[in-house]
Amino acid sequence: MITRQYARISADIKVNCNEEIKSIARDISEGGMKIITSEDFPMGSYISLQFAMTPDHFISTHGKVIWKRNLDNGYKLTGLQFWGLSVQDQAKIRDYIISQIQSSQSTTQAG
Repeated sequence: MITRQYARISADIKVNCNEEIKSIARDISEGGMKIITSEDFPMGSYISLQFAMTPDHFISTHGKVIWKRNLDNGYKLTGLQFWGLSVQDQAKIRDYIISQIQSSQSTTQAG
């Protein structure tokens, strides 16, 4: 069984890769993200990432391609490990994940 180092949540976050390639993050953790993209990034390559966790917090960092899979529609599902993420940005991602989990639990308990 694989144990993850960080909590991971589903996401729908617009991500700019290498400043011009539009992608969508489908999940995120403090350690990385899974994106859907049209670009076929080489395994092990480093790409620049820019995305907004909240309207008032923009993150600019790098990601290392650690896995990828072709989808039937021609897009690629790509796993990225954050590289050079600041302590402040990591904390912002952690806070976002915690708030999303708490919001989900509140909704589940209310319903």
